[in-house]
Parts: sequence; structure tokens; C-alpha cells
Amino acid sequence: MTKKIFLSIFLVSTSLLLLSFFAFSVILYKDFLQNEKDFLWAEINFIKELVTTENIAISKIAKNSSYRITLISNEGEVLFDSKVNPQEMENHINREEIKKAIEIGSSESFRYSDTLMEKTIYIASMLPNQTVVRLSTSIHTIWAMIFELIPSFSILFLIFTIFCSLLSKYLSKQIISPINKINLDNPIENQIYDEVSPLLTRIHKQNKKIQQQMSELKIQLDKKINAEKLRIEFSANVSHELKTPLQSIIGYAELFENNLVKPEDAPKFIRNIKKESQRLVDLINDIIHLSELDENKEVSFENINLEEIISDTISLLATSAAKRKITIHFENHASKTWVKGVPSYVQEIVYNLIDNAIRYNKENGSVYIDLKNLQNGNLDFTVEDTGIGIPKEEHQRVFERFYRVDKSHSRETGGTGLGLAIVKHAAQINKATVSLESELDIGTKITVSFV
Repeated sequence: MTKKIFLSIFLVSTSLLLLSFFAFSVILYKDFLQNEKDFLWAEINFIKELVTTENIAISKIAKNSSYRITLISNEGEVLFDSKVNPQEMENHINREEIKKAIEIGSSESFRYSDTLMEKTIYIASMLPNQTVVRLSTSIHTIWAMIFELIPSFSILFLIFTIFCSLLSKYLSKQIISPINKINLDNPIENQIYDEVSPLLTRIHKQNKKIQQQMSELKIQLDKKINAEKLRIEFSANVSHELKTPLQSIIGYAELFENNLVKPEDAPKFIRNIKKESQRLVDLINDIIHLSELDENKEVSFENINLEEIISDTISLLATSAAKRKITIHFENHASKTWVKGVPSYVQEIVYNLIDNAIRYNKENGSVYIDLKNLQNGNLDFTVEDTGIGIPKEEHQRVFERFYRVDKSHSRETGGTGLGLAIVKHAAQINKATVSLESELDIGTKITVSFV
């Protein structure tokens, strides 16, 4: 870019120099030509004065004049010439300056010689004796004058060319310097030419757009990495979780197959096989539910009566609660119990929270369920138990898949470790938020806030 600016300035300056030379030559030539004409007119008027008043002969005047003097009769015959023998000269009646001088008293004309590159000026005036006196002088044409000035001008041109070259180099650096110092990371903070400001503003916008896109790409990449990590971890956990009940079932089956089970122990082993089979079925069902939630398929929202779903779920889990002597208390403090959501996913949330509150409770414990409206219009669904509780450092991890606070207790109660993961995903789909409060050996309180 610097080179282009340098060439542009240099070519403009040298072109202006050449044009100035020609313009100066034309002006100088016109001035010189006008001066020559003025001198000729002054000289011819002086000659007329000498001839008229002093009666001095033309031939005598011609000896002291630097111009060529010719005397012509009114019929065009050359009577006298200071340079050429009159007898050798042709009739001048048709010469422009002679013809006009006879007609109007005085005249001037120019004639060119392309061969000699000269221009001859003729000034003619009628004398009182009806003869015409003519003065003439030859000067170079403008082109001849220019050719004469070329050697001197070439030296000046070389000097000015060097000067223009240095000046162009300096100016191009001065012009480019602010551009080279532009901070492209923060374009709008640069103080530079007004003409460049729109470009810098556009670069700033492009930078912001690129940064935003890069951030979005990074987020997407992090999500994919995390998703892949979770997928691998989930696959490993699924394999492990499925293997445990299957190994137990296979082990009990082998005992029966080899007749190693006493008749009186058979009911106990059969109950264990049924328990592990049911655990396996529950685990598979939870995995299917979680996979459905992960698919992010399109869902349709409906108006749902949350109070009705809670009541139905309590009835469904009443037997499970009675076996562990758990008392369920449900209080509805909400005037509006309808929410917008996906029915099956809301049922999953309610079922899993109440089921967990029963499973991880202490014998003779209690489960407190509450509904209430908030000032922002949300509907809060809260499930609180008097169970084993969760250590503070593990509050966030309980929503991870297959994570259990107490693994032995979870296996005793038949927990799959997927309940809260299902709650978290189902809540996100229903645009609800989940919060948890818990203390070890005191109990857990989980609230789902529906919009």
C-alpha cells in the first residue's frame, strides 16, 4: 500500500511539474510575442514621424534599425528593402498586411515557417505619399522555444524529481503510519482519518460477531464433550447396574439348578429372585424414561392440574409408604393449581420425588407435600421428608445419573439412582426450576417451581 501511495504522489507531483513547465512556456512566449509586436508598432510609428516631419529617406532610417524595413507602392511594387534587392522581389499587392494597410491605413500579420520553426511578424502602415512601409522580424515558434529550454529544464526537472521522490516517500509514510498502528482488537478506540472510521466500525462489529460465534461454538463444543463424557459414563454405569441384579438372578438360578436349595429356603430365594427382577425392570424403565428425555423431541404443553396429579400419586404409593410406616401429609395452600407442561413429564417429577421421599426415609418417618402460589405467578411444589438426608458437599451430585448418597440403603429399598436425574431433566423440559435443601440424618426438602 505504501508503494502505491508513493507512486501516486510521485506521478502527480511530476505531472504537475511538467504541466507547469508547458504552461509557463506558453505564458512566457505570449508575453514575448506581445512585446515584439509592441516594439514593431512603436518603431513603425517612429519611422512615419521621421518621414513625415523630418523628410528623412527610408534607406537612411533602415541603416540604424535592427528590423527589416520594406517600402511598397500602393500597387504592390517593392520600392525598397533593407535585406533583399527590390528588383528580385515579387509584387506584394496580395500580401495580407499590404492589402489591409492600403484599405484601412495599418495592419499586422503572421507567417510561419515549419521548416525553420520560425514565426515572422509583419507590421505595415500607409505613409502620406501613398506608399506602404513594412517592418518585419522573425522569432522562434513556441516549440522551438521549448526545445531551446529543454536542456535547462532537464536539470531543473531532475532536481525537482529527486525532491518529489523524497517528499512522496515521506508523505506516504506519514499517511500509512496511523493505519499501521490501528489496534484491530479494539478498532473503534483508534483515532484515525474520518474516512476510515466506517471501516473500523464495521471491523468492530465483525469482531463482536466472530467473538460471539466463537463463544457459541465453544459452548456447543463443551456441551458435546460433556455429553460424550456423560454418555460414556452412563454406558459404563448402565452396564454395571444391569449386571448386579442379573448376576444375583443367575446365582439363585444356578443354586436351584444344582439342587443346592433346601425346600424350606426355596420361598426366600424365590422372593430374592423376584426382588432382583423387579429391580432390573425398574432400572430398565428409568433408563428408557431418561433416554426419552435426552432425545429433545418436540413436546406439546397442556394445562395440568398439579393437585390432581399429586393426589393420584399419593394413592398410588400409599401401599409402599404403609409398608415402611411412612405418613404422608399433603397441604394445598395454592388458589391456582393449574400449570402449563407436558403431562407425562410432570407425572414423572411428582412420582419420583414422592417415591424418593418414601424410599430414603426412616421407619415411622413423615413426608410433607405442599403446594403454594408465589408473588411472581409461579406454582411451587415441595416434597420434604424426615429421612437420611444428604451431606452438604453432595447436594449438587445427587442429580447425577446413578449417583447414590447411601448405596447400601438404595439397594435395600430398590432405588435405581436415576430418580433425581429424571426429575432434573423433566423439570428443564417443563421450564421449571429445582432447588434442594438437606441435612444429614435430618431430612431433605426438594422444591420444583413451575412457571
